[in-house]
Amino acid sequence: MPSHIVVVRSVMERTRKACLDIAASQLGLGGILKEVSDIPFDEAHIQSVQLTVESGARWAIFLDADVLLRPDAVALMMAEAEKFTTPFYMMNFRILDFGFDGPAYAGVHFYTAKYLKQALDFEQQARQDQRPETRMVYEMKAKRGVTSVASTTLVGLHGYEQYYRDLYRTSFVRGVKFKTRRDYILPTLRSRCFRGVDTDLDYQVMLWGWLDGSIYALDHEKAPLDSSFYRESAERMLSQLGLREKGDYRPDPAWVERAILGHTTDERYAANRHWICPPEFFPPVPTPPSLLQRARRFAGKLKRRIASL
Repeated sequence: MPSHIVVVRSVMERTRKACLDIAASQLGLGGILKEVSDIPFDEAHIQSVQLTVESGARWAIFLDADVLLRPDAVALMMAEAEKFTTPFYMMNFRILDFGFDGPAYAGVHFYTAKYLKQALDFEQQARQDQRPETRMVYEMKAKRGVTSVASTTLVGLHGYEQYYRDLYRTSFVRGVKFKTRRDYILPTLRSRCFRGVDTDLDYQVMLWGWLDGSIYALDHEKAPLDSSFYRESAERMLSQLGLREKGDYRPDPAWVERAILGHTTDERYAANRHWICPPEFFPPVPTPPSLLQRARRFAGKLKRRIASL
């Protein structure tokens, strides 16, 4: 039986091959590597859980393909899990996130594999949620009494060096998921759009995606989890900005560590760290919209339809 399994979930991101190669180089004895690709995220998460259950592994690490791990990250995560005396379902590790411009919890999730079979009992709830993985975490705590925890260890980069289309898609989704956080995300993106460095275009693309997502959120509770939904609007965005899609990513393992060690956060991030990267991890209880919220949403839709006549 393998001691651990690493599952990479991809939609052909620019860093996909680099993510797989780094994970493979860090597997060590008793580790196996699998990839789940080109399917909506809810299905990708369910398949990741199923692969882990079938493997019989003790530990599981689920990686998004837009993550670049720092050296020895897999060994560091396993060592921390081994020292943890309280049973846990998921241990959330920190990454340096390109869009949030600071440490966050996204893209790297470490599991006690024996609990994943139980988590499949909540497959239907996960598929209906904007955050399928987080929904399973909540259900395991609420219904099985198995908590999830947060680590302060930062294990890699998330969202760096991506295709424009994926930066657009990620930012669009965040425009829906974090629509109440526009006071942080919108100024952060705008402030980085015209600084005279290569990443300016990345942030311009992300700002466009955020605005499109925010408009979509006026009529929708959830952003689609299928990457193909964003293809046409991403192509339109590239055309409007006069951009040609990026070429292949050329890995530089030393750059990952330099990017992490050289990064500094600003006051705006510090004021919002409590929700971007909270000291304790546990997802909020999912609640359906109130009657008043539904009435306001309906009124907004009706007003826009009348205005378009």
